[in-house]
Amino acid sequence: MAKPEEKTLPVGTITITPFDDEKTRLAGASPAKASAPEKTQAVLPKGMVHSPTTGRSSSSVEVFKDAEGIHVVYPSDPMQAPVCGMLLVVSGPGRGMAVPISYGRNSVGSGEQARLRLDLGDPQMSSVHCIVSYDHEDRVFDVREADGATNFTRVNGGRIGSSHILNTGDILKLGGTELRFVEICGPSWDWADNPVAAS
Repeated sequence: MAKPEEKTLPVGTITITPFDDEKTRLAGASPAKASAPEKTQAVLPKGMVHSPTTGRSSSSVEVFKDAEGIHVVYPSDPMQAPVCGMLLVVSGPGRGMAVPISYGRNSVGSGEQARLRLDLGDPQMSSVHCIVSYDHEDRVFDVREADGATNFTRVNGGRIGSSHILNTGDILKLGGTELRFVEICGPSWDWADNPVAAS
């Protein structure tokens, strides 16, 4: 099947770019008919991207680079993955951008299986390089190396052991990329402190 022609259609301040059906079709499924609705992703101002459901977890944040630049796919419902901390890219591909950390275990790497996918062009970053976790009961962040990572994870220049507690300002090195950790939730405040009022 021939690859669909790449095209960009302006729609006000939103750009609509067709998905490549060869990449998005489920294995074994028949090709889409010509009359089928076109799959699209909307690239909004400031680089935010809303993508149609592709089978990935709704609580994932995906960062990827293409010919148009760097894009971020956020969950459709922000409270499914509220921002509890941030990883700021301070060195390497994607320098100047930030990736949000949510509750639980946040796998970080360049592959599609990573919850926080940093597919920015760093050949030294593993598909799943490390796990950054936020425990909402203890209100602490930690990082550990992922099983199968081909390169080490370092914090402030030192290789981490089985687990390393993170504090604001710590620098994580994943391959050739350096990330600065910034805590948002913690002992003084958490999303659980502001529950939605019953109507």
